[in-house]
Amino acid sequence: MLENKTKKQSINAYMWTLLVISFGSFIYSYREMVENYNTTVLAFSYKYGFISRGFIGSLYHVLDRILPVDIIDYDAVVNVCLIVTLMIYGIFLVFARYTLEKCKESNLVYVEAFWAFFMIIVVSTFASKRNFGRLDIFMLLFSVIAVWILMQKKCKFLYVLIIPLVAMGVMVHQGYVFMYVNMVLVLLLYLYLRQGDRVYLILFIASLIVVSALFIWFQFLSHVNGEAIVGDIIDEATKLSRRGKYHDTLIDAEILGVDLGKTEWPLHVQNFVELPFFLILISPFIYVGASLASEVLKGCRDLREKIPYVIVMFGAVTTLPLFIMKIDYGRWMLAILAYYLIMLIVLVALDDEIVIRALENKAKWLRENKTWGFMLIIYAIVFLPLWDVRICQLLKSISDPINEMWLHMW
Repeated sequence: MLENKTKKQSINAYMWTLLVISFGSFIYSYREMVENYNTTVLAFSYKYGFISRGFIGSLYHVLDRILPVDIIDYDAVVNVCLIVTLMIYGIFLVFARYTLEKCKESNLVYVEAFWAFFMIIVVSTFASKRNFGRLDIFMLLFSVIAVWILMQKKCKFLYVLIIPLVAMGVMVHQGYVFMYVNMVLVLLLYLYLRQGDRVYLILFIASLIVVSALFIWFQFLSHVNGEAIVGDIIDEATKLSRRGKYHDTLIDAEILGVDLGKTEWPLHVQNFVELPFFLILISPFIYVGASLASEVLKGCRDLREKIPYVIVMFGAVTTLPLFIMKIDYGRWMLAILAYYLIMLIVLVALDDEIVIRALENKAKWLRENKTWGFMLIIYAIVFLPLWDVRICQLLKSISDPINEMWLHMW
């Protein structure tokens, strides 16, 4: 009883701290502005058919019909985005408390550290000018809710919601297949391999089939009626966007099916310049992550026991096609970070002894090398908030002189 009371007090104190940290991250990054890319996509809705990225726009139009005020204008978009974004942050905080309550008191410190990193990264990024109102926050939300459901051992009837959740993720943005569905699919495989319950395997196969089918539809087949609806979408995007300036290339790609590969190539070159510098700068985090993975594998008795952890370790490889084909490296980095942080949180909350033992060893090493621990906490902040095409402001400052002086790109 005393232990439970102490744990509850510890969680309460931490949640207040996490709330303050999240609030500070939001105030630091928020600019009260929604970029035209993120306003234009709200003009996409299913009244034009089952089109790419039409899910959130459809919900926005339903909200417009329900509310007594007209929200088809830019000022309303900013206000709605603010309310919805804060609500999603709130859901993440509730999930944070759930995972803290689920894990043992001796393991709280690990989950607390991971949640602090997660909230600082996610809040600052989705409050920033480039990502405020972006669809990615909804994709992340659906995957987090699906993961949350999979942690419910006593309410397995809720598992039927997994497939609708991942389907909605693809309906929000087909990039969900590469960015955030990995959390759900990897956790399903992990649970199946660790527990042997075929329900997880069935859910994995069904989810994979559903997201694959939807991806094929939205990516290759949903543009057939584009010419007929593009005019109406442009008119509405003009109303929704700041000063009437909508994002024309987004409409070209998603409504008309135009291939933007050639026009995006200069931006890809900028990506290729930034990425090596980014990897060098975050090499301390890569080292700690790799050494933690090594500790986990050392803790396994045989190859069969290692397989679930190898799958978890390489789960973020689903983002690789995006680095090759697309240009928003900042968004891909966020997806990778969110994946590993959520997976670590979940595995500790599920009382995975091998992962916890590895974390204990790594924590001991960090205590003996306090400079490392301090640096990892403070150093991470210089990369935030993450951007979109550019990874962050720091990388832009490094790569711009190279792009201008040697690659003649402005």
